[in-house]
Amino acid sequence: MKKVLLVLAATLLVACCAREIDQKDCLMWYDSPAEIWLEALPLGNSHLGAMVYGGVQSEQIQFNEETFWSGGPHNNNSSESLEHLQEVRNLIFEGRESEAEQMINQYFIPGPHGMRFLSLGSLYLDFQGMQEPENYRRQLDLSKAVTTTTFTSGGVNYTRSAFTSLPDGIMAVMLTADKKGAINFTTRYENVFDTSVSASGNVLIATVEGVEQEGIPAALTAQNRIEFYGDGEITSTSDAISVKGASKVTILISAATNFVNYKDVSGDAAARNEEYLSKVRGQSFQKLLQRHVKAFGEQFGRVSLELEDGQNAQLPTDKRLDAFYGSDDMGMVALMFNYGRYLLISSSQPG
Repeated sequence: MKKVLLVLAATLLVACCAREIDQKDCLMWYDSPAEIWLEALPLGNSHLGAMVYGGVQSEQIQFNEETFWSGGPHNNNSSESLEHLQEVRNLIFEGRESEAEQMINQYFIPGPHGMRFLSLGSLYLDFQGMQEPENYRRQLDLSKAVTTTTFTSGGVNYTRSAFTSLPDGIMAVMLTADKKGAINFTTRYENVFDTSVSASGNVLIATVEGVEQEGIPAALTAQNRIEFYGDGEITSTSDAISVKGASKVTILISAATNFVNYKDVSGDAAARNEEYLSKVRGQSFQKLLQRHVKAFGEQFGRVSLELEDGQNAQLPTDKRLDAFYGSDDMGMVALMFNYGRYLLISSSQPG
C-alpha cells in the first residue's frame, strides 16, 4: 500500500509540473518594436544571451557571451597589505576609522578593481520593400522562452521567432512569410568594440577583440558565427549575407571565446562554435524548438502562481505596467514573478 501511495504521489507531482501554465501569466507582449536596449526582449541559455528588438524594416539582435570580459588573467592581491595590517588594526581600535579607511584604500585595494562584461555586438537584418506594418505584435512566452514578432506588410503576413536553446547551446531564428519570395534582406554587423566581419557562402563570422582595463591587457577574443538557410537565394559579399526571394529562412547562431578558466585563455573560439553548430545543422527549426521547450519547461514548470487579473490584463505589457499602481491587476504580480524566474533560468545553468 505504501508503494502504491508513493507511485500515486510521484505521478501527481509529475502531472502538476508538466501541466500547461496559464498563458495570461506567462506572456509579455507589445504593440510596437523596441527603440532602446531596455525595451528589447531577452533570451538566454546562460552561455549565450540575446536582446531581440522586433524591428520591421530593420531587425536588431544584440548578443553577449558569458566569458567575454575586458582584460585578462591577473593577480590583484596587494603585495603591500600585510606590512600595514597591524597599523590598520591599531587605527580602528583607536577609533580613527577614516584614517584606517584611507590606508586600506591605498595599500589593500589599490586596483585593479575588476573587469567589465563586454557586448558581442549586434546583427541587423535590413529588409527591402517593407511597408508600414499592420496588426503588429511582439511577445515573449515565458513558459517556452521564445520570442515571436508578427505583422502584416503589403498584404503579406510575416512571422519571426527566436530562442536560445538550453540543450543545444545555440540561438535559432525563423523568418516566414505567407507569400512566396516575400523575404528579402541584407545583413549588417555592428559593435562599439573592434570587430572584423567576414562572409562566405551562407556563413557570417564576426570576430570581436577584447579591451584593456586598469592596466590589464586584453586577452580575450570572441567569435560569433551565424549561418543562414532558406528557400531563397543566399549570397555573400566580403562582410555581409543577402537573402532574396525566400518564404522561409532559418538562422543558426553560436558564440564563443578563447576562455578556458580564470588563468587560462588558450581556447579556440572557432572550434567551439563549430562543435556547437555541427550538432544542429540539418535539423529543422521545429525539432530544435521542441527540444528546447521541453528542457526549459522542466525547470519553469516546477512552480506556478495564479492571481486574479484586473481590467488592465488585456493591455500591452508596457501599458499594463504603467497602469498598475493602485489597480486591482494582481495578475501583473504573477507575470512579474514568472518573469523573474524566467530570467534566472535563462542566465544561470549548470556549467
